[in-house]
Amino acid sequence: FFFFFFFQAEDGIRDVERSRGLGDVYKRQRLDPANEKHLFQRYLQQLLLRLTDTDPLVQEAACASAIALIDSIPELITPYAFDILQIFVGALEAYKGPALTGLYDAIGKLVESIYQEKIREDEKSLELLLPAMFKRWNETKDSDRLLCPLLECFQSLIKALGADFEKWIEPVLDRTLRLMGNMLPLIEADMDSAAHKTPVADEEFVIRSIDVIGELCSSIGPGLEPHLAKRGAAPASVFLAACHSRNVQVQQYSCALIGDLVKAAKEYMRTPLPQIVALLAS
Repeated sequence: FFFFFFFQAEDGIRDVERSRGLGDVYKRQRLDPANEKHLFQRYLQQLLLRLTDTDPLVQEAACASAIALIDSIPELITPYAFDILQIFVGALEAYKGPALTGLYDAIGKLVESIYQEKIREDEKSLELLLPAMFKRWNETKDSDRLLCPLLECFQSLIKALGADFEKWIEPVLDRTLRLMGNMLPLIEADMDSAAHKTPVADEEFVIRSIDVIGELCSSIGPGLEPHLAKRGAAPASVFLAACHSRNVQVQQYSCALIGDLVKAAKEYMRTPLPQIVALLAS
């Protein structure tokens, strides 16, 4: 009952101490699905309330707890998945900074671990989640670091939706290719710069974009090929440039992506593949 004593008392505690206390409570949560279902319901109710808190530190701690619950007791979370999703979608409008990063992680975990493939037939959840996600997608600038966790969240969504994500593929494929195309020259310029200790480029934008395209390969499969083909040689040029990068991480991720692309878009990759193989061989 310590959870409920804390939740009742914490309204009078300063925000910083309150968020630390929440974090400590969340790390110690131990709920036995067989014997403590009634306690879990009360705990979840209080947790959902904290997800609507206006203090960013409390928001961040509440998201961390939600992720821990989804990981540890998914069988108890599942009946409340839509209620949790509603809170998450509402929070998308309000959260900022690290709290928003935590929210993206929590949404990805909920979609991938609880909904899984079932979300494909759940029109109610899709109609709630996708417009809110794409609103954030459109509002987040290419230079915003919060785009990286948002890309990871979309990766989870693509995995859960599988081939059904093809109807939403266009803006996602466009942006990931654009991010790679714009950022790769900056990364190479940083490699040449004498001021390399303070790079202007961030390879994480490229790596997260590669991860998303790789997930599109795995989830949509051959359905990806026409979307690449209608863009002509531009995607192939981006993939070749990524493989040519002197940034070790970018090169490693790019090589793995090429394998995924060959499986999903064999005909499209037939033209650039000899260049890529020759590059890797050298």
